[in-house]
Amino acid sequence: MSSTTVFHDVACTICGCACDDLRLAVQNGRIVRVAVRLAERIGANIDTTASLCHAASVMAIQEVGESTCLEPDPRKDRGRI
Repeated sequence: MSSTTVFHDVACTICGCACDDLRLAVQNGRIVRVAVRLAERIGANIDTTASLCHAASVMAIQEVGESTCLEPDPRKDRGRI
């Protein structure tokens, strides 16, 4: 027989919002994914806020790329810095 421990007010670390109202059920050292199984059973979707707030920037990066910059290497770039 396995016991389930429920942790309340767990903070989510997926995005920068740090929501702290999650409940996690742990059974035999593993998080029980009840919501995922329920969503699969009824044909629903589990979504994060990323589809509303981060999606536009992620799609832009996928479509046109991301601008980045590297610091010059002083050993190689002497005289040009």
